[in-house]
Amino acid sequence: MRYEGIIGKGFSRWSEGEYSPGQLDAFSDFENSFLLMSGAYRSGKSELGARGAIRHAMFFPNAKVGVFRAHLASLRKSTLLSVLELLHPSWMKSWSNTYLQGELLNGSTLSFIGADHSDRLGSIELTYAFIDEAAEVNEESLGMIQGRLSGSLSLPTNWDSLPENIQEYTQKTLDIRQVLLACNPKSTNHYLYKRFISEPQPGHVVYTSNSISNPNLPMVYLVNNLSAYVRPGTTREWVISQVNAIRNGEADPDGMHLKDHLTPFGQRNLLGLWVAMEGAIYDLDEAVHTVDAAPENWGPPVAYWAGVDHGFHNPRIAVFAEHQTMIGGELLSHYVFVEGWHQKDA
Repeated sequence: MRYEGIIGKGFSRWSEGEYSPGQLDAFSDFENSFLLMSGAYRSGKSELGARGAIRHAMFFPNAKVGVFRAHLASLRKSTLLSVLELLHPSWMKSWSNTYLQGELLNGSTLSFIGADHSDRLGSIELTYAFIDEAAEVNEESLGMIQGRLSGSLSLPTNWDSLPENIQEYTQKTLDIRQVLLACNPKSTNHYLYKRFISEPQPGHVVYTSNSISNPNLPMVYLVNNLSAYVRPGTTREWVISQVNAIRNGEADPDGMHLKDHLTPFGQRNLLGLWVAMEGAIYDLDEAVHTVDAAPENWGPPVAYWAGVDHGFHNPRIAVFAEHQTMIGGELLSHYVFVEGWHQKDA
């Protein structure tokens, strides 16, 4: 596929689109090296990553930007298009369909690379990296990308005439090398959750975006999606009122006040939260996902049973002990959880 005709087709998003609160927070971080943009579906994560990559390439001469996704085929069909659509043709010096690399007039390059084979990432040098759908990239490949951020930077020669916000950006990030990762939340067992949230490493910061506060999405999209994830008993009128409250600035744009009204899937897919999903085969409250019952009145185990919960993100093997007793002339069985292993433990 040739991509020259894609360049600039979505430039109106750059010139006319609005930022969500989460996007603005991440885009204004000039101190940290590793920025995780964790968000819901259609919350602007990839768009922000594309803008970040372009901003770095435009205002740092001879910058070397790498744009990654786990699989090259997916990169070609999505992330590559998002970046090229935002690039105005007048900024470009050349584009190679063979190498998937563009050069800007200031000598900066934008290279699009699949990250599924970590051993192929060792011969590049970067000054900035954008990793789309970062949860799909394995930890070894992420380490290889981070290890490529050794390129040198210098302020643009026209720095004094640049807008004040660009002066601030280039001056404050001159001596750091940033990686922006964008992804939908996964399991709390994922390495990104540990690295950025539960046990954050130095310079690792997470920013959360949600689709409800994305001003570039139509109202009908938000109402329909919120309606699909609310708990039983909620009316459409209530859903519309909540979307309007956030859109009109009457409620916190992070949407956390809606958390208890949403299923676990809604908390993840709409609010962008990293919530435990293991065992959520049925849409039950967390408190009743597992019921512990003391087997004092039951006999000793008569059998042990093993089963596999394939789940959605973290398959689990579980072992249960079967106890039996007679009640009202009927032999009843009671099953007690003994032990389990997640995929990550195997």
